[in-house]
Order: sequence, then C-alpha cells, then structure tokens
Amino acid sequence: MARPIAKNRRDGARQISIAVVISAIGMIGFHHPIGKLVVVVASAMAIYWGFGYRTLHE
Repeated sequence: MARPIAKNRRDGARQISIAVVISAIGMIGFHHPIGKLVVVVASAMAIYWGFGYRTLHE
C-alpha cells in the first residue's frame, strides 16, 4: 500500500499547499454543510501532512 506522505520535501510541500488551497476553497462555501466538511477534512490532511513533512529529508 502506498504511503500517504510524499517521499521527498518538494512533493511534501506540494501536498500541504494543495490541502491548504482546498481548505480555502471550502471556506468560500462555509455556510453550506459540504463546505464545512471540506474545510475540516482538508485542514486535517494539511496538519497530518505537515507533521509528516517534518520527518522528510531532501
């Protein structure tokens, strides 16, 4: 099974930035339940990937 974390810092930074952008898009529709769900899931992914990013080496 593939790891949910990238293998290098460049790809890890891409993962985090994508999750942050998706979270920002969800903030636009925060008044809708799906928008709230998108924000929660994308934010949780960004935090998880952020912790994983710290363990990566170049």
